[in-house]
Amino acid sequence: MRDAFEWMFQGLSGLPLLLFQSYPIHAWVAFRKAHGAPVAEASQRVSVIVPLHGAEPELRSNLRSLLEQDSLADYEVLLCMEDASDDAAAVAEQLSAEIPGRARLVLSGPAGAELGKLHNLMAGVAAANGSLFVFVDGDARLPSRTYLAKFIAPLANPSIGCVTCYPIYRGGRDLGTLLLAGLINVDLRGTFVVRSAWGGGAFANGACMALRKETLERAGGLGRLRRRMLMDSRLAQNVTRLGLRTVVHPHPVLIDRERTTLREMWDQSTRWHVAMFRGLEPWTWVAFGWLRSALLLAVVHLLATPDSLTARGVLTGIVCVRAGQAATLPGAGWRIADVVRRAIAQPFADILGAIAWLFAMSQSTVRWRDRRYRVAPGGEMTLVRSPARREGVAPPVPARAATRGIGEAGFFRERPRLESGAEAHRDAP
Repeated sequence: MRDAFEWMFQGLSGLPLLLFQSYPIHAWVAFRKAHGAPVAEASQRVSVIVPLHGAEPELRSNLRSLLEQDSLADYEVLLCMEDASDDAAAVAEQLSAEIPGRARLVLSGPAGAELGKLHNLMAGVAAANGSLFVFVDGDARLPSRTYLAKFIAPLANPSIGCVTCYPIYRGGRDLGTLLLAGLINVDLRGTFVVRSAWGGGAFANGACMALRKETLERAGGLGRLRRRMLMDSRLAQNVTRLGLRTVVHPHPVLIDRERTTLREMWDQSTRWHVAMFRGLEPWTWVAFGWLRSALLLAVVHLLATPDSLTARGVLTGIVCVRAGQAATLPGAGWRIADVVRRAIAQPFADILGAIAWLFAMSQSTVRWRDRRYRVAPGGEMTLVRSPARREGVAPPVPARAATRGIGEAGFFRERPRLESGAEAHRDAP
């Protein structure tokens, strides 16, 4: 009986260890697939669509990285928010004055029961003039001035329908931020490169993803995803059904975050895990949870058989490999203090991830931007509670109103017509 127990736990915790160690091989294969010929800039206008909500701590630097891409001759940046009273509007107008002629502000109107991010993206798509779309989150920073041109280059290959990348959270100074980074960085990158390397390409990350306009239209647009969690992967699945591939760009976008409360970290972790539990195929969810739980299983193995050299070896191996991968993540920075923090926090993040994975199976509601949503099987969200209107904040422009004009700083404001059916859902309770 003891031998059977030993073999079971050696397999449950040892096989993930082998996979963790093989991540560099998968990354090499996956990134080779992402290579493609440069896109002909003269004939391809690129629309970078950025959904905004509030002033992120590094929003100014993030948006500047989008506006200062000097390797593309013809591109526009659409900054999309529900109304001009949003805290992000002031930052956007300042940057527009400093770098004129590049950005447009798109006011989408109140989201109602829709997901705010999807609502803003739909407004951006409706207002865009480009034939290539790049969706970028407001908290993401492009690491170089040539990043955008290299990112969209694979779309020159007609067999590639979507380009995505993995984000790297960096710069954490408190426990909440370090645990949040540990929950995301290593496993998201690892999952993406494994699936991309061996053909499981129906996935994407919304921090930065690109596709052709005609591909988005053929895939059904964003309207059908307006209330879906994991909309990025859902969109990639729709692209895959067209017979097109999704590839992973070898370089991440950067998310600089120093402070996160433990409550914010737990809410975000719970939201991701509930979304995956409700939205992924059962085998994908189980496989992800198995990887998430490798360290916890190794700890249980050692506690049950404290004299087992194998149990000690597997536990030590998982801790060392995971801490080493967190410390040496591409793009995360090489300051000694940051490297040490990431390495120390990773094992604790792994334990927390296993707990969050188990906890998600008992949850059906999540918090997002001060709203609470109920998540149905399949990942569709229904608004349960929204925040009361803040005192002193002007109401948004009515949904069907349109304002156009050039402000003193040359900042263009536009309210587009959304995709068919979007306005009908906008004012839902």
